[in-house]
Amino acid sequence: MKAITHAALAATSTAAFLGESNPLVLLASAIASQIPDVDTSKSVSGRILFPISSFIEQKFPHRSVTHSFIATAIIAVVLSPVLLLSRTIYGALVVGYFMGWFGDVFTKTGVAAFYPSQARLVIPGNPQLRLSTNSAAEPFIFVLLIIVGVIVLNINSQGGIVMAFNQLLGLPEGVIEEVISKGQNNILYVEIIGKDETTQQNIKDRFEVIQALTSNDLLVESQGGVLYRAGRSQNAQIRVGSIRLERGPSVSSETRQVTLEEQPFTDLNLDQYPKRTYLTGTVAVTDSFSLNLIPLIDRYNPVTFQPTRDNTGILRLRSARPQDIATIEADVTGNILIRTVVPKE
Repeated sequence: MKAITHAALAATSTAAFLGESNPLVLLASAIASQIPDVDTSKSVSGRILFPISSFIEQKFPHRSVTHSFIATAIIAVVLSPVLLLSRTIYGALVVGYFMGWFGDVFTKTGVAAFYPSQARLVIPGNPQLRLSTNSAAEPFIFVLLIIVGVIVLNINSQGGIVMAFNQLLGLPEGVIEEVISKGQNNILYVEIIGKDETTQQNIKDRFEVIQALTSNDLLVESQGGVLYRAGRSQNAQIRVGSIRLERGPSVSSETRQVTLEEQPFTDLNLDQYPKRTYLTGTVAVTDSFSLNLIPLIDRYNPVTFQPTRDNTGILRLRSARPQDIATIEADVTGNILIRTVVPKE
């Protein structure tokens, strides 16, 4: 098998197994796929590393010691310091090395995969179906690998195989799992087909995902800036029939805690925060006369008030935006988590 075919097999396998589309990761895998052929001075890696390849060539037959499971294990151990830099690159190097020799299993002579045993692993059993270097079938195999690789990269760029499967089914639970696992890395959007639980009108619209509320529900924001609880729980304002997830720009997110001591929310200077700022916490209100919070049944209420006694009460914030608390003038006491989300340039 030619070096370029080894590289294509390794890169495609890495994209599939690791769910990666990073060119640097795929390049690392492609380079590692050339190392097994260091056992012959005629190969690309053998010519580059001639002193090493010359020594191995004199001691071992071609496609023996370097084309084996034990060699893969040794490589995995030798490269383990790479884990300190990048687990992904490490995985790509190991997968690339393994696929670099495993592709030769399908050649006429196979490989000594179980070295030091000299028994050859050859697939398939019919010699007529095995590959030989420079055979007419190899360009076809190469093109096929490129096509598969493009398909896998496209799936990875859309969130991976799991996300593609969830997209196919359109189930909220699968999408919510994706939001929980990847919501910190990208702005996420969902296209929902469902029903408004208040008006019973059908809905087909696109929303921005704020966060997963439970394993059944998402907090989403409409294009008009209205928050909804979307899912299949009894508390959802939008009953989801089917849902598709779309990844937007990459983001950096930061969460910090602030403490208010009988202070108004204006002391937080929220007008200086980015557009996507969300507040979560529970604070005590010492004078609730100034509060004018009317819960709305047709949408999600990020700020709720529970009166106690002596004109005091508790304010609960859950992913409240600055505009959701802009009209609250009462002094409050308590801790608040402020989460900011900023698209990367």
